[in-house]
Amino acid sequence: MIGKLLEERAMLHPARTFGRFHDGAQITSWTWAEANLNAGKAASALAALGIRERSVVGIALPNSALYVAIIFGASRLGAVITGINPGLTGAGLHHVVGTARPQLLICDEKIAGLLAPEYNEIGEVEGFGVKSIVVRRREEVPTHYVGLVRLEDMDCLAHELASPRADAEFAITFTSGTTGRSKGVLSSYAQLDAQVRQSLVPVTTAADTWLVDLPLFHVGGLMGLYMPLATGCSFATVPRISISNYWKWVDQLSATHAFVLPSVARMLLSAPESPADSRHSLNYAFMAPVIGDIGIWQRRFGVQRTGTGYNSTEISAPIHRLHVPADDYRWSGKAREGVEIRLVDENGVDVQDGTRGRMLVRTHDRAELNLGYIGMPEETAAAWLDGWFRTGDAFERDSEGRYFFVGRVNDFIRRRGENISAFEVEAELLRYPGIRDCAVFGVPSPLEDEEVKAVLVTDQVGFDIEGLVEFLRGRLPRFMVPRFIDLVTELPQTVTGRADKTALRALGDGGAWDLSSYR
Repeated sequence: MIGKLLEERAMLHPARTFGRFHDGAQITSWTWAEANLNAGKAASALAALGIRERSVVGIALPNSALYVAIIFGASRLGAVITGINPGLTGAGLHHVVGTARPQLLICDEKIAGLLAPEYNEIGEVEGFGVKSIVVRRREEVPTHYVGLVRLEDMDCLAHELASPRADAEFAITFTSGTTGRSKGVLSSYAQLDAQVRQSLVPVTTAADTWLVDLPLFHVGGLMGLYMPLATGCSFATVPRISISNYWKWVDQLSATHAFVLPSVARMLLSAPESPADSRHSLNYAFMAPVIGDIGIWQRRFGVQRTGTGYNSTEISAPIHRLHVPADDYRWSGKAREGVEIRLVDENGVDVQDGTRGRMLVRTHDRAELNLGYIGMPEETAAAWLDGWFRTGDAFERDSEGRYFFVGRVNDFIRRRGENISAFEVEAELLRYPGIRDCAVFGVPSPLEDEEVKAVLVTDQVGFDIEGLVEFLRGRLPRFMVPRFIDLVTELPQTVTGRADKTALRALGDGGAWDLSSYR
């Protein structure tokens, strides 16, 4: 499906810009004709390495032209890609690789060394200025060493173009694992298409350029890469999210549209003002959820259009809003066409409007939802309820069909018989001057279910915690005011920009400011 779309776009507009690749120092560009040619070369290289239809190809690299070529090349063969965080080590790396079980893994020297001796090096792939190592499971090692494969030297037609159906397997994408083991989500081409078709395509023209700073092993990165195929626009990728380089890279890449993580939006606001703040081409930001200071953000950076919605690795953007005014940002959207949504309590019973409930999703086209968790049959079965996918997030719905995000189902704190949404506490904390970011979670208590702990990111010397407590007491019920407060300069984060609360919980509450000593 992707191979055919790429070929069609290349025939229609061969000389138009398909993509720009920023490696942190220089920028390279591909036309549509070059993108199609390079996809063919990558497919030939993968075929020479033994990849066939439904083979699994692992990629553990930073965003790059080589990464994109491998994705497109694998798709031309009908193979399944699995993106692997190149920053993983130890048990996390072995879990992901052992779960996906790629026939080939294309990675750097560090990853190859960490996987030895279970995996043997069989060669190298070099392309577009990037050299990578190819490893294969020991029991699958061929009788000969392949050596160096240069994509630029490959015959782009030395393979047969596969034509997978829309419901065919496309990718294994791993969840961030903030509440447990990361799960490998098997998804189809139809799911990828549905993730952008109603939420992003209507706000994109062929003249636009989507900035992709999310990693390509994440669903957001794949959505950004798919946008040119869906609309004929361009895309631009950078090796990582960089606050100090953000607006410079946006300007250099002529990006008009971007996925902006809420944490990134807040960090950009906290950065010193600069002429670069408004000297750029960005005019549309997709942000989910939208930050409370969106009006300030829009005015400072001159980005007047903001969209939002809700999505996850397992589903296909069931709700969205194409345009969010600064004075009406709190709701995430309404159900899109082709989707049914229920909100249910802990017993699976539908709740009334205005009542918090877990979101369940069903699509008219079954392929628009995930095909299961790889190697986890019990988790797969638990995620479904009579044909409905059980998301991990809670919402409220009003009488107009608007959905308000409340928080992660597993991110609620039980205190004094009350359920507390960490998201709601975090939203109020972020309104207090001097707090750049925060994370709220429950910690064990010998007397109550849990106590509320807040970890605050601030650069403010002599931060007034007692002033913050008084501020919160005027905005939250007393049982929601955090008992423990820690001050830090940065939070551990997942690759998707979320606070890694598993890592924070492991630190305990020793040394934290304790509300019980203040009245």
